[in-house]
Amino acid sequence: MEPEPVEDLAHIQDHPMAGHLGFLLRRVQLAVFNDFQTRTASFNITPTEYSVLTVIDARPGLQQSQLAELVGVKPANCVTLITGLEQRRLLDRRALPKSRALALRLTPEGKTLLEQVNQRVDEHQMHLVQLLGYEAHETLRNLLLRLLAYAERGEV
Repeated sequence: MEPEPVEDLAHIQDHPMAGHLGFLLRRVQLAVFNDFQTRTASFNITPTEYSVLTVIDARPGLQQSQLAELVGVKPANCVTLITGLEQRRLLDRRALPKSRALALRLTPEGKTLLEQVNQRVDEHQMHLVQLLGYEAHETLRNLLLRLLAYAERGEV
């Protein structure tokens, strides 16, 4: 599927910060998050909470420190996120045998909510693919993955 042409890019290309990748990434992030939140508003879930639920669903038994690293949040903020999701009965923490560490897993309510939200997130993802076209979407995704790899190595 081909994206619709964008008629007027001049105001964007002439922006004083148009040459700054960080500025462009931040502006696009805000727009993408806004679309995500509009589509998922009825579920009262933020993009970060969605990420937490998705990662725990994919890797049940994760510890909080591992989750913080995978989601890209500070450990203290991760504790706050987990506590909030636990209070909503979407996940729980279980003590690991012979350890002080806690393993995270989704509750049945968390799994149900995630399945429902995933339907809206799929719509959100398809919207982005339609805007860019499949090939451009994949190119952008791969470039962002490359930048993320550099960032994780401390090179960005």
